Amino acid sequence: MKIYTLTIILALFLGLMVGAHLAADMASADPIPGQRVQVPVIWTTGGWETEIQVQNVGATTTRAVLLLWGPYSGECEPNDPGPIIAQCSGNIRPGSAQAWMLREVWPDDPMSGIIYSVDTEKADEACEAARDALGDSFDWREWEKEWDNGTGLDLTFGDPDGARGESVAVTVTRFQLGGGSEIPRVSSYDGITEEMEGIPDNGTYTYFVPLNFDTYNPSRWQTIIYIQNSGDTCTGVDITFQQQEACTERYWEEIASLAPGETVAILSTLGGDEVGSAWIRSSEPLGVIVDEENADGDALMSYHGLPRDMGSIINHAPVIYKDFEGWNSGVQVQNLSGTHRAKVKVYFLDNGGGIITSIVDWICPWGSRTYFLPVIAHLPEHYVGAVRVESQAYLSPGAPSVEAPEVFSVVNLVNYLTRQALSYNTFPEPEVQDVGAVALPTLVKEVSPFVNGITWSSEILIQNLNPSYLGDVTVRIDFFDANGLVESVCQTIGPNSVDLVDMERVGILPPAWSGSGVVTWQCGGLWGIDVLVVERASGNPFSDLSKGYQGVPLLAGFTPPVDLQCPGCPET
Repeated sequence: MKIYTLTIILALFLGLMVGAHLAADMASADPIPGQRVQVPVIWTTGGWETEIQVQNVGATTTRAVLLLWGPYSGECEPNDPGPIIAQCSGNIRPGSAQAWMLREVWPDDPMSGIIYSVDTEKADEACEAARDALGDSFDWREWEKEWDNGTGLDLTFGDPDGARGESVAVTVTRFQLGGGSEIPRVSSYDGITEEMEGIPDNGTYTYFVPLNFDTYNPSRWQTIIYIQNSGDTCTGVDITFQQQEACTERYWEEIASLAPGETVAILSTLGGDEVGSAWIRSSEPLGVIVDEENADGDALMSYHGLPRDMGSIINHAPVIYKDFEGWNSGVQVQNLSGTHRAKVKVYFLDNGGGIITSIVDWICPWGSRTYFLPVIAHLPEHYVGAVRVESQAYLSPGAPSVEAPEVFSVVNLVNYLTRQALSYNTFPEPEVQDVGAVALPTLVKEVSPFVNGITWSSEILIQNLNPSYLGDVTVRIDFFDANGLVESVCQTIGPNSVDLVDMERVGILPPAWSGSGVVTWQCGGLWGIDVLVVERASGNPFSDLSKGYQGVPLLAGFTPPVDLQCPGCPET
């Protein structure tokens, strides 16, 4: 794995853009920026703090309003309480980010939120109107309608065009830094935009959760699913859990009523000491965040559930481990078909894209399967590589052929020596094609939020998915602080290869730097790139101070604030 010390802090999934193909054939990406972003889970008690980082990925300055909801009420309109707190940002310049740090200082503990990007000319009035709407679910709904498209309601910022601002990308990080008796832990996830809510099928939204634990050994892992109502009316929610090896062994959970904006937490139920999958159905769009916690309470991993229309027959994962400095990985694959088995082939690759070994398995309808690297004999010790998950069409004797069912996959990275852990969603193939820019809302270099000299730096794993005949790809990475662009670098990545960029070794940025980034395609092959941003603490951190997130593809592209020429690329 190459380490480019000068050239990048973090960077990106870029997924490249080839202008002509761009929007017509592009499936909804995961994640994706937007103007309304869900934050399904917030913790501010028990030593926890939550940081929400909002990056402007548009062309002009924007502002943001954050509305926060309290605990799940179980009530529907007009009895649900609506939002309880409103926070308003300052100006956020293109590429830059602003953070809200939520701590235990509120009269009511916030449990979930929604971020609204707001036009700067209407932001002050919109913010005042949002505060006036607190504690009343009807007033909040009217406020949102006015923000959305201008309904002519008698609000202070009334405008026939609404008050939407630029698109934003969001990361959410929960910290438990262990100032008292608490065990230090941290976990991150990407905010969920309107475009990520999915498309209903006959009026019903369906979401998939590939990996569920129910007190599963050896560490008795347990799954908690956080479900936020992103719609505009109250809804019921059905959750079905399925054991991994028993295709008909299912458990059912029902939420009778979930009000807009609120989040409910569901404990996974699989019968005890089991691993499996789940799917969730609702009449309203949802945001789904999944936590995996061990019984000792010293490890926390998070990923997000995905709607049916974001499935893909090919999933990519840029990093997996087997016995590498204490790190090991599991790859969990879920079949999204409820009627057909999936024939799934999992390729384990080296960092140059070469196939080391592969495994082919059947996965039952709506079921899942685990590929745990320590027990895969043909993988070498101390292995670091990548994974390609592929669902294939098949023909059974005497039966018609079956098209390849779509699948979702999740990767766990766990270090049982240092007690660090994180999860990430793999990249569906459609999302890594024809994208010309990727947002990186959170970047850090040698930041020290911890005690005892422990520091934190971002690591970027960039996977160029180009076949060899398309060759290298060159990208430009722009780094932003709160006031705008500070540095830019160019990076060239070989075909079928994975590069590691350790921000701690990026000398062009000073220690204790924090900010955001945007990666834009400059020249080279035009197939696809993905990136995973990982942040791990250094300085003997024997606790779970690791987190990660996916770079956010910008389907509309991004125009860097300054023209700079990358070496080897023709002038634009």
